[in-house]
Amino acid sequence: MPRRLLFDISTSMRWFGPPVGIVRVERELAKWASRNDPDCRFVFFDPDLRMYREVHRNHLPDLLDGAATVDTTGMQDASRSRRRRTDRVPRVLLAPFLWLTQFRRMALRTLGGCLLNSTSSGTRALIHLIQPVIAGKKYRDMLMRSDGSQRALASVHVLAGAPLPFEPGDRLLLAGANWAHCDMAMIGEQKRQFAIELVSLCHDIIPLLFPMFFKPHDVAMLQQHFDQVFALASLNLVCSKVTGRDVQRYCTDHGISVGPVRQVPLGFDLTAGSGEGATSAQPGFSSRYILFVSTIEPRKGHRLAQAVWSRLLQEGIPQRLGVSLVLVGRPGWMVDDLMKTLRASDRILIMDSVDDRALAELYDRADFCIYPSEYEGYGLPVVEALARGKAVLASNVGVVPELQGACLKRLPPRDEQAWCAAVREWLVNPEARPARNADGSIGFRHPTWAEAAAATFAAIYADHRPRSADQASDNPRGG
Repeated sequence: MPRRLLFDISTSMRWFGPPVGIVRVERELAKWASRNDPDCRFVFFDPDLRMYREVHRNHLPDLLDGAATVDTTGMQDASRSRRRRTDRVPRVLLAPFLWLTQFRRMALRTLGGCLLNSTSSGTRALIHLIQPVIAGKKYRDMLMRSDGSQRALASVHVLAGAPLPFEPGDRLLLAGANWAHCDMAMIGEQKRQFAIELVSLCHDIIPLLFPMFFKPHDVAMLQQHFDQVFALASLNLVCSKVTGRDVQRYCTDHGISVGPVRQVPLGFDLTAGSGEGATSAQPGFSSRYILFVSTIEPRKGHRLAQAVWSRLLQEGIPQRLGVSLVLVGRPGWMVDDLMKTLRASDRILIMDSVDDRALAELYDRADFCIYPSEYEGYGLPVVEALARGKAVLASNVGVVPELQGACLKRLPPRDEQAWCAAVREWLVNPEARPARNADGSIGFRHPTWAEAAAATFAAIYADHRPRSADQASDNPRGG
């Protein structure tokens, strides 16, 4: 009998908005597995039960497309790192308490469940009419998708079934933000009891390498998570050479006996733009612009980008050329002052909740792209830009040196003068931008998501038997 692969998609199920970064990776891998892997079962970690529940297969397409999301109102914190107000409410009284204190959200949850399970077009149409009224401004972003359609917000009891106990030999795949959405102590208990195998996709360990860019509480939570994962995992997947080296070095420095570390590719599918010019109709949008795609957080280099842009504005270059700086990404943590500065800056446009087609259009119409990040484990925006043949200025650290392309120029991440000189030159003299090769190629080939997922699951199903205690002590550095 084939061993079961249990794919934890808790991150995807909890996400609101267009998929970014880790969410996209988890969803793309899950989509491929749902079509190609009959032994894969999709699960959600229920923090109240401290058990996994199998996701109903009929709701899986909506969950992976972002058309449905689990409502976690009243749930405990999965990582057990925070105590929530509802944790103090007796469980028998929780439902009436939530209806009393969060009536609109509970009503949306109920309607979302009806929407997912109803086969009546009339009922569905009525729910679509009622939901925006109940949502109001408070829950509008939660309810509405970027294409104008409505998202179903539903209870975990609608989206997933009864608890799914582990069986001996099960493999559990973690590919999302599982430090916040699962319980590694429970997984460790199940590994000892049932000899399950843990397969973990580590996107990067940047918070452990550069803690100054993150909140102390988050760094502590991530360190505890990764210390447990690296010690427990039968296979550690990474998406770049630099992340693999970082993991091996971290485990050696911290005395962790890490299992095999294997690099797998992530994917990229070239999306066609909408062709409707919707983005250019935005207030403050000019016909020419530089594009910077990234969550706005301390590590990504937005402060440097703003400083460079301020210098160019003082020189009058963007005004004379009619160029704007477009930032695509939602605000993250520790950036309140930066956001005020960015919003007050001239000729800077911040765009959030941009879907794939609108983002493709933004890439296609941009003069060029910048990515001044302090460190990256993968750097998807650089990949996206290079795949479209766009000239890119990117930092020469982390994964970027691994990327090859005719249109890529690398710069030190903190050298404001070098960045200013390069951006100025590319604006004033477009011919200075690196272009395609003489044969018209871009010198860049990246796996599609189908290719990347196939390679990832081939690695998962390769022979990686759990190590015995003796093997673990004899091989402190792992594979």
